[in-house]
Amino acid sequence: MLGVPANLIISSAFVLSGAIAGVVSLFWIGRTASVTPTIGLGPLLIAFVATVIGGMRSLVGAVVGGFVYGMLFSFIGVLLPQTLLDYREAFMFLSVILILLLRPEGLVRAKYGQEQVG
Repeated sequence: MLGVPANLIISSAFVLSGAIAGVVSLFWIGRTASVTPTIGLGPLLIAFVATVIGGMRSLVGAVVGGFVYGMLFSFIGVLLPQTLLDYREAFMFLSVILILLLRPEGLVRAKYGQEQVG
C-alpha cells in the first residue's frame, strides 16, 4: 500500500540471513577443524533456550533472554563449587525451568494479542 515491495523485503531478509549463516559456519568450522552432524547443536540449543526465556513472540524478549541466559550461565559458573562445575548445564536448565514456572509467556510479553477464533 505504501510502495514497499513486501515480497522483495522478505526474500532479501532470507538471502541476507543465509549469507550471514554461511560466513559464520566458515568461521565455526575453521575454529573446530572438523565437521560432524551435530556441529551446531550447542549454539542452537542456547539460542532456543534464550528465545524461550525471553518470550517466543518478541524480538526484544529474545535479546533479553540471551542476556539473561549469559548472565545466569556466568553467575552459576562463579557461584558453584569446583566439584559441581560439571553439572553447570543441569543447574542452568533448572534455573530456566524456574523462570518459566514463574513467567510461562517469557520475560517480555508480545505487544500484540493473538486473535481468538470461534
